[in-house]
Amino acid sequence: MSVRGRMALLALCLAAGTAVGIGGFLFTGSQWWFAAIPAAVAGAWLVVADPQRCVPGEVQPPRPPAPLDRV
Repeated sequence: MSVRGRMALLALCLAAGTAVGIGGFLFTGSQWWFAAIPAAVAGAWLVVADPQRCVPGEVQPPRPPAPLDRV
């Protein structure tokens, strides 16, 4: 998923969590409904995250410096 797609998903999660929070607050008066915002972000992360991208790959040895023969 591209960075633009991930940013759009984050905005969608924040909007959905906020909508649930406001709706629940208006319906019940409890501020705990706003916990839906981080819950929506965490839920989307569990669906979209790619654990293979978190695993470090093979470490390449550093390249030797280029020769300074050219003057």
